[in-house]
Amino acid sequence: MDRQELIEKYLAGKLSGEEAVHFETLIQENLEFRDEVVFFERVKKAAKEHDQKLFKEKLQKFDVEKPVLKPKRYWTMAIAASVALLMGIYLYNISQPLDPDSLFSEYFEPAQNVSLPLVRDEGEDRLALALSAYEQKEYLNALKLFDELAPDKTPTWISYYKGNTLLALDRTDEAIKVLEQYVASRDSLALRSHWFLALAHLKKGNYEKAKEELSMLQGSNDSFKQEESKELMARISKSLPSP
Repeated sequence: MDRQELIEKYLAGKLSGEEAVHFETLIQENLEFRDEVVFFERVKKAAKEHDQKLFKEKLQKFDVEKPVLKPKRYWTMAIAASVALLMGIYLYNISQPLDPDSLFSEYFEPAQNVSLPLVRDEGEDRLALALSAYEQKEYLNALKLFDELAPDKTPTWISYYKGNTLLALDRTDEAIKVLEQYVASRDSLALRSHWFLALAHLKKGNYEKAKEELSMLQGSNDSFKQEESKELMARISKSLPSP
């Protein structure tokens, strides 16, 4: 696989395990490749801008700042083609009605375990086993283990991970119920739950409710997903008809 194809798959989030290892090796060992990746990442980010004028200005700036590469004509053509493609995708996306499932898939990533660092030998610690299954994306097993935990001996924040597990299993209504109950607890991760509640409501087509959850997250002092929440709010608002 050539480097251009590798970068394209990286930007699309479609690298296989072997390709990801090769990609990381190139990033660490090849300065020219690293510069190319940074350049295309910046172009992709620019493609998400909602102000077309700002988008064009950024592309002009990138043209001045793009890394000096070896004089290979196909790289020049690849850059031009990629910019044109991203511009086309951008213009197409802003003209399309909301697709709740696609937006959910684009933004949803199960929360990382920030509550209980795990060691290799969890033994008979059921909580650690449940979180280990969660971290390994074994969501059915994780949900089973979460449900087996004794409520009076389980930290409140486990609901945060259970809600994420239910979202990953496409059990949206159950996830909303679990996360709403957790938000009401005002526990340590409750503010972050607004992000996942927003995505859950978005998936169900409840756009106003999704915007409410995003607003609550943005009004908090938690830095979690602030940039993404503003971007998603703008995309929802732009696609909805004016009242």
